[in-house]
Amino acid sequence: MPEIFIVLFIILSIFGLVSIVRKIIMWLLKYDDGEIITVIPIKGHCENIEYRIRCAYERANWSSENHRIICLDKGMDDETRILCNKICDRFGIEIIISPTLVQAVENT
Repeated sequence: MPEIFIVLFIILSIFGLVSIVRKIIMWLLKYDDGEIITVIPIKGHCENIEYRIRCAYERANWSSENHRIICLDKGMDDETRILCNKICDRFGIEIIISPTLVQAVENT
């Protein structure tokens, strides 16, 4: 039985070391050339809108500090818009209607 705990401890230690090395490498390779913008286009009814926004948010947190996420409203239905508004408010993500996207990107 103690062997199982030792193996589990070793596996978790390896995961922790890999995570630390990854963070150090990402810190060394980061650049300050500007901001990365991820645009999530949403049209009609989207069953997995929460999943898409959460994935983009987590990728942005892992990739760099200068990351901005925009939800592009290309004609969402009411149910999707309500859910999108709640999620975007929680994570601080902008919702932009299609014609104003160019203005939003130019203002960065």
